[in-house]
Amino acid sequence: MTIRPLRRVLLVEAAAVALAALCGLARAGAPAPQSAGPAAEPAADAVVATVGHESIRYNQLLERGREALASQQLEQELQRLRQQEGAARERHAVLEATLGQWLDERALAIEAKARQSTPDVLLGLVTAGPVTDEESRALYDARKGESDPEWSQVQAQLGPRVRQFLAAQHQEQARRKYLDGLRLQHGVVSDLPPYRATVPAGGAARGVPNARVTIVEFGDYQCPHCARAQAIVQGLLQRHPDALRVEFHQYPLVRIHPDARNAALAANCARAQGHFWEYHDALYADAANLGLARLQATAESQGLDGKRFAACLDAPATAQAVTDDLRAGAIAGVAGTPAFYVNGRPVPADADELERTIAEELSAGGAAR
Repeated sequence: MTIRPLRRVLLVEAAAVALAALCGLARAGAPAPQSAGPAAEPAADAVVATVGHESIRYNQLLERGREALASQQLEQELQRLRQQEGAARERHAVLEATLGQWLDERALAIEAKARQSTPDVLLGLVTAGPVTDEESRALYDARKGESDPEWSQVQAQLGPRVRQFLAAQHQEQARRKYLDGLRLQHGVVSDLPPYRATVPAGGAARGVPNARVTIVEFGDYQCPHCARAQAIVQGLLQRHPDALRVEFHQYPLVRIHPDARNAALAANCARAQGHFWEYHDALYADAANLGLARLQATAESQGLDGKRFAACLDAPATAQAVTDDLRAGAIAGVAGTPAFYVNGRPVPADADELERTIAEELSAGGAAR
C-alpha cells in the first residue's frame, strides 16, 4: 500500500496566497527559435553616433557604459550562482520528501499489521477539531492589507473559504501528528542530514565567539522586512546568550532600494572604525532616511572620524566588500531579504521557525556552519 504524496501543505500555502489576494506558455509543438549567436562587436574606432560635427566612437561608448556593463555582468553571475544553489536545494528537498513518505508508509504498515487493520482504515480514523470563528477572524486579520475591509464586512462572503482552508490545515496537522507518533512508537527514524547551504564567514558578528549555533543574516538597510526582523534577532540573542552568534552580511537590492548600497558601504565604513553594530542599529531604526547626508551625520553623531569615513565610502575596497557579500549570498541561494541561515540551514524570517531550528541544532550538538 502506498500513501498518496503528502502535498496538502503545499495546497494549504496556495490557498493562503489566494486568500491574501482577496484582502505565455509556449504553444505545444512550436519550433524552438534559432539562435543567430552573439552579435559581432564593432571596431573600437567605429562611429556609433554623431552630434553635429562630432563623432562618438564605440570605445567611448564602452567607457561611458563601463559601470552599467559591470553591474549587468555581476547580476548575470549572481543569477547563475543562485540557480546552481537552487538546483542543489531542490534535489535535497525531493530526497527528503521521498524518504519522509517512505518512512510514513513503513510506520503505518507496522501499525496496521499490529492492529489487524489496513493503512487506509487507520488514516480514515484521524480527525481534526472544528474551526472556530476566532480562528477565521485571526487568519484574515493577519493577512489583510491596510486598505482591506474589516472581517465583519466580508465574513459572509469569505467565511466559507477561510473555514475550508483552516479545516484542511487542521486535518493535515492531525495527520502529521498521528504519523509522527507512529514513527516514534515503532522506532522509525530519519537520519538524513538537513540541507545546509555554503555560507560565508568573516562578517560583523555579535554573540559568543565560539557559539554552537551561528546565524548568518543577509540584509538590506532599506528593506522594511529586514528592519522588522531585527527584533527577532535581538530576542534570539537574549534567549540564547551562551549558545548563539549572529553574523551579518550586506545584500543591498539596488533595483528596488536605490539607497541600500550606500547604506551598506557606510555600515562597512563604520565597522572599519569599530562601530558597526551601533551604526547598523541606527540605520534600521530609520530605514526610510538613508541619504548620503544622513549617513555622514549618523557617523559623526557616533563619534566616527568624518574625513576617514568619507574617504572609506569612496574606496574601491569598500565597494568590493559589498560585491563579495552579494556573491556569497548568491552562492548561498539568497533571492530576497532578510535571509537567515542557522548553521548553514536556510530558515524563513520567522521567530518560531528560527527558534525551532536553533533547538534542533543545539540538540544535535551544533557547530556545523
